[in-house]
Amino acid sequence: MIDCMVSLLKPQPGELIQDPAAGTGGFLIASDRYIRQYHDPFEWTEAQQSFQQHQAFYGMELVQDAHRLLLMNMMLHGIEGAVDLGDSLSAE
Repeated sequence: MIDCMVSLLKPQPGELIQDPAAGTGGFLIASDRYIRQYHDPFEWTEAQQSFQQHQAFYGMELVQDAHRLLLMNMMLHGIEGAVDLGDSLSAE
């Protein structure tokens, strides 16, 4: 299902990709994999590579244990995006 969503969205390098209910990071990781599959990272500038690794992916997860797994999965895939622990439906 995640791969179907990603293939329909067709994420591109330089885009911000958000998951407000990130779970263990499947959508964010699949989006990164899709981008790298269709766009050669070796052709990107240093700024583009930095953006892709540090800023392109962000989101939030409500459950503390799932958030811990999310951070681990992102680290294992070389993604250092900002994924916070919290409620994306809160007034904050």
